[in-house]
Amino acid sequence: YGVDPHRIGMMGFSAGGELVSLVADNPAPVEPKPRDAIDAQSARPDFQVLVYPGPLGIPARAAAGAPPAFITAGSIDRCCAAPAITLYTQLREAGVSAELHMFANTDHGFNLAMHNDRISIQHWPDRLADWLSDEGWLIPAASRPAAR
Repeated sequence: YGVDPHRIGMMGFSAGGELVSLVADNPAPVEPKPRDAIDAQSARPDFQVLVYPGPLGIPARAAAGAPPAFITAGSIDRCCAAPAITLYTQLREAGVSAELHMFANTDHGFNLAMHNDRISIQHWPDRLADWLSDEGWLIPAASRPAAR
């Protein structure tokens, strides 16, 4: 299909963010000997987008090999504000590139149907697009500038 296997990301909202973190940020499980070429491929994404990720997927300590992360949550989200900050801090301590956006006076599920008058919430997808561009994920691999 022409998909570059080194440019695949994962995105999750709430419990889906927990699942992304389980796959992306925890140490990789010890794999049995590959039985075929597919088994030899890594299941870890190349980048991750976590939108108000829940606490269950947040590791005790993020893996140093975790992929770059874009994390966002609402500042008054009782479920997910603290886990988002914790994960961001862990990723930075592990040397992983991460960007965190906390939206003031915003609760869980802030983007549902975009029924929110806050300008910052209406434009959160633009922040994601900016990050994807800055990190080179929206540029074809052959056109990407050399790593900084």
